[in-house]
Amino acid sequence: MKRVAGWGFRATATRQSFASCWARAMQSLGLHPVQQAQWLFAALDIKRDTVAMAEFNAWRAQAAPCASLVFYAGSEIRGIETPSRSLRLLGRFGTGSVAEALAAYGAGQRSFSCAPSEIRWLMPRVVSADGCATLAIATGISEPLRGILRISRIHLLKGFES
Repeated sequence: MKRVAGWGFRATATRQSFASCWARAMQSLGLHPVQQAQWLFAALDIKRDTVAMAEFNAWRAQAAPCASLVFYAGSEIRGIETPSRSLRLLGRFGTGSVAEALAAYGAGQRSFSCAPSEIRWLMPRVVSADGCATLAIATGISEPLRGILRISRIHLLKGFES
């Protein structure tokens, strides 16, 4: 199961901004930074050709070289409910946290479009020490696990019918 790291960041974000978020996340989750093979990083497509994205890619090449990177349009995260709520971001992107919305959307995409209740938050939004980057981590329930849960629910319901 892939972990999806949603990244939100300002134009002034630097490698240190991303490193700060990542270090906080790894410490919070109790993970070793080398465990990168199961990571998907998600960012807004409007950030693709920015100086901050060049900084992100330079950081990623050193810190998480095996992590995949995907870009989502702002319209794809609009309306996604997030644990954090920034009025500024609600007005601009239609969601309370870009990082959390990207993590949730990415987790849903990687888990065969799971429902919001099937997205598991591993870590809500963390902010870099300089305040220029945010990171949130989610994962979705995989299709095989969803099938097991469905079967378990059916057996549970049949047990109550007896």
